[in-house]
Amino acid sequence: MLSEELAQSLPTRAVAASDGHETSEKVKEVFAGTALGLQISNDWVSVSLLGILKNVYALVLGLSEGLGLGSNFKSVLALMALR
Repeated sequence: MLSEELAQSLPTRAVAASDGHETSEKVKEVFAGTALGLQISNDWVSVSLLGILKNVYALVLGLSEGLGLGSNFKSVLALMALR
C-alpha cells in the first residue's frame, strides 16, 4: 500500500493476517469506513511471503517503466508474475 494514496482516500485493498480471527477483525474495524478494504486471513505465513513477491514484482514493473520499455513489456511481466 502507498501511504500517499491512502492519505488521498484512493481505494486500495490489503490482507490482515493473524493466528487469531479476533485480532484480524479488530484491525478491520479500525479501517472501516475508509478507502482501505481489508480481507481477513489466518494464513499469515502465505500472506507474508506473497507480500514479498508483490514488492519484487512492483520493483521490476517500476524498473521497466523507468527504462521506458513500454506498456506491452509491462503486460508481459505482469502475466509472467501471475503465472
